[in-house]
Amino acid sequence: MKKKLVSVILPVFRAVPDYLEQSLQSILSQTYDEIELIVVLDKYDHNIDGLSFAVLEKFKDDHRLQLVVNERRTGLASSLNAGIRFAKGEYIARMDSDDISLPVRIEEEFEVVRKRHFDLVGCWAKVIDELNRSMGYLSPPCEWQAIRKYLLFHNPFLHSTILFRRKVIEVVGLYEPEYELSEDYEFYMRAFSAGFKGMNIPKYLHLLREHYSSMVRGSRWKQNRITNLKCKLAGVFDYHFNTPRDVLYLGITPLSFLLNPGKVLIAKRLVGLYYKKVSPSST
Repeated sequence: MKKKLVSVILPVFRAVPDYLEQSLQSILSQTYDEIELIVVLDKYDHNIDGLSFAVLEKFKDDHRLQLVVNERRTGLASSLNAGIRFAKGEYIARMDSDDISLPVRIEEEFEVVRKRHFDLVGCWAKVIDELNRSMGYLSPPCEWQAIRKYLLFHNPFLHSTILFRRKVIEVVGLYEPEYELSEDYEFYMRAFSAGFKGMNIPKYLHLLREHYSSMVRGSRWKQNRITNLKCKLAGVFDYHFNTPRDVLYLGITPLSFLLNPGKVLIAKRLVGLYYKKVSPSST
């Protein structure tokens, strides 16, 4: 069977050169090689952007690498939309500029979408710090029933791990900039409301980097919590996820404003705890 093109969208804004290089290399080294890697550079600063261009120059001979440069700072959601508009693939995948994907990630996700007829798939991730040291594990729910059950409790996917069919975008539209910082969560709700279904592969196929300046832990964490609440309100009132459980999860969401995620991260590092610890033998 002829392979289908997968377009991997990787937005870049104020990237750390070493992280960006590792991220690019991990995608261009995938066992599933029928890909195009679309880097969308959101302008920040001449010097910082110059460092990103220097990293991209190292991969200039790989025809699969495509570059889209925003004329002005647009934000993450708009950058993702620019990459999707540029993409030629029947399937769309995500990647972040500071994460690392294991070589089989795209292949395994594509096979699940194709064989099990899901529309969107993600995977579990190991969490690493600034020096690539292991911090723990993230294992969101796998099967569709569990994803739906906890949809209004938390975001059911790790955004930089997902792969989905282009037809999802064609039906429900692109990412919504109004929900910047939680644009993926709102997108999933729209997709599921339209009848699409998803799952997570119960394997650690991705390394997700957590650091103090990340979007959800940096100075914008309160804005992230606000847009997360907006997503849940939309889920209940616009997308009809309104079972008693859904309404309960919406009701307790404001409690999240009491927790500064940066301080939580420090505490977890001090006591040696981070997310759900599981045996590596379960990968």
